Amino acid sequence: MHQPQQAVTDCTQIHQFIQAGHVLQLALNDGVYPYVVPVNYTSTSTAHRSVRSGP
Repeated sequence: MHQPQQAVTDCTQIHQFIQAGHVLQLALNDGVYPYVVPVNYTSTSTAHRSVRSGP
């Protein structure tokens, strides 16, 4: 992570983020240019452990 002091490690807070949205903005860098890929997802675990991407 580029800025580890901004990392969210609390499972309850992570679960709230997951429940609040439906699209994840995945930022990547291919070595030349950065790009963002929107990814739809759904949470399938009440134990705050898994996130599954969907079409």
